[in-house]
Amino acid sequence: MPERYRPCFLLGRSSGPEYPAQVESLARSLPSVLDIHYLRAEYTGPESVDAGMNIVVRRGTPVAEAVRMAEEVRGRLHSGAASS
Repeated sequence: MPERYRPCFLLGRSSGPEYPAQVESLARSLPSVLDIHYLRAEYTGPESVDAGMNIVVRRGTPVAEAVRMAEEVRGRLHSGAASS
């Protein structure tokens, strides 16, 4: 059976504690991120991790600016700043 079809990948497998810790550290390194909630990460393939979190920014931040901040976090994650 090809690796990508193994049940643990089809159902989602925990990434372990190291990857979420890296993601959290990277997100918190941005001055605009005040806090993080509901961080989760799971393998969705042999070399693919699906991660999600809520980031807290300063009250009153315009939505467009908050979206830009979230995109900055996402961009840093995708650039390999946090690796599995």
